[in-house]
Amino acid sequence: MSHDYREHRMITCVVNTDIDAQGITQRLKSEKQILTAGVYHARGVGGSAHFRSNMAGGQEKNVIIAVVPLDRADEIFAYLYEEGEIYKPHHGMMYMERIDCTTALNLPEDLPDLDEMVQG
Repeated sequence: MSHDYREHRMITCVVNTDIDAQGITQRLKSEKQILTAGVYHARGVGGSAHFRSNMAGGQEKNVIIAVVPLDRADEIFAYLYEEGEIYKPHHGMMYMERIDCTTALNLPEDLPDLDEMVQG
């Protein structure tokens, strides 16, 4: 199957660590059939005076990245907005952007659950 990734958007959603980001990406797959999503952990410093006074520690967040078809971009953006609780003050941020090109990635269905591997 050929994909024209100019017809796709990348959504980046930065959420608090108390949000189940891995669960959100699993639901993107099972409920929304979005297979091109992932999560990573990040730490950084905000621009407010509160965060500048605590620059050594920084603030930890989870980042969800999803590449979605253009015709579903607004739907998935709204879904991530709700699931990530972005509507709550200081709970995160998100944005969507056009992507110029990317390569399709097809993973095997029987990959182990990484969370179980880390906890086990």
